[in-house]
Amino acid sequence: MRRRDFVAYGSASALTAAFVKYQFDQEAEAQSTINFELHMEEIYEEMIDGEVLYAMTYRDPVTRAMRPPLRVVRGQTVTIKLVNKTRRARRFAMTDFPPAQFPSIPPGGTTTIQFKAGHAGSHIYHENTEGAAGRVVGLYGAFIITPGYEGQTPAGSWTPYQSDKLTPAVCSVFDAMGTSKFPGEKWDPNNPERDRLWVLGAVDPVINRAAERGISSISACRSTSSVRVIS
Repeated sequence: MRRRDFVAYGSASALTAAFVKYQFDQEAEAQSTINFELHMEEIYEEMIDGEVLYAMTYRDPVTRAMRPPLRVVRGQTVTIKLVNKTRRARRFAMTDFPPAQFPSIPPGGTTTIQFKAGHAGSHIYHENTEGAAGRVVGLYGAFIITPGYEGQTPAGSWTPYQSDKLTPAVCSVFDAMGTSKFPGEKWDPNNPERDRLWVLGAVDPVINRAAERGISSISACRSTSSVRVIS
């Protein structure tokens, strides 16, 4: 065997080994449990126009980050410890899950919830004791479920979509990445620089002030809080 052929063969073997390892890691991760802790807190928050308003937030007690994005793999068991540091009872909620699945947490109380990560995609975790009011005053965050080893096109390109969402149009876009149609590189699930997470929310100062005074008749308010992931 010529040296050039040997080098090419060795490179191909290394790529294959890397791919098998990634797939194995994803399968193992999907069978594991991932743990989070969120504290519900009352805060004063500066708006983009400089106005400071009463608000609420989910906070990571270790990093102190507000409304931290939670990222999991489809099929993973998710455990979340919740601490209610607000003056009223609160109930954790999440899109695609019935509200009654999660218990109400009294002021100063702590509970731990556990569930399986379902369909891959962008979701929102929030609070729904008074309908949309919790989201409007800031109790929300992004919950991202990645497909893991299911997210491949028939041609072998990785995507952030699970297999039943891989339409021919979606496959053609991700297969075209790294070609003359879309110069650059393929989408890489291991590269966080290939993902952008936008969390958009609307704030109504009247509702925030009512919440600060403890007025509960704000449950009729409507929220435009949404989550979008752009890869």
